[in-house]
Amino acid sequence: AALRLGGLTFDDIEIVISDFGEQRHRHLLDGSVDVSTVGRPSSLVEGREAGAFVVWKWANETQPGRQQFAVTFSHRFWTERPAEAQSYVVGYLQGLRAYYDAFEHGVNKDAAIDALARESDYDRDVIANEMVPALVNPDGYLNREGMATELQWLENEDVLPRPIPLDRVVNHGYLDAAIAELGPYRTPDR
Repeated sequence: AALRLGGLTFDDIEIVISDFGEQRHRHLLDGSVDVSTVGRPSSLVEGREAGAFVVWKWANETQPGRQQFAVTFSHRFWTERPAEAQSYVVGYLQGLRAYYDAFEHGVNKDAAIDALARESDYDRDVIANEMVPALVNPDGYLNREGMATELQWLENEDVLPRPIPLDRVVNHGYLDAAIAELGPYRTPDR
């Protein structure tokens, strides 16, 4: 999406694999890498302090609704321990909704920032001022249409050795059961 916005194509770039953190910052500083994506709040602060980069656009600005994260289970876990997998999804969905309410509706936002700082070992100010909240669906569903578009792009650019059928990797069965138990998301009353 960023390439298209700049009038470029995949043919105009060279992908360079680099470790996160210090190595990436060094590559940006010495010019061996021109552009890098970052998402962790500490990378934003460290990179800016090192003079390595400036944040241009967030993913939600260049690709609204882009699927950023997904929960994945091993085959063994979801097939051999379905009760535990289901319990996990119910708990995950409850946490996802609390996160969504905090960052989309301001409900208990300070408590959410405190919890994220405590659990991530990031400074609270970094979480409050540098973190860009992940785009999430409060019912947990993945953006299948967007994922299919990205997979098609990867296939068209010959990045994937063979097509990946989306139905083979996305299964909302446990999520559907969790929503049946908890009910669909409802916007908090103010």
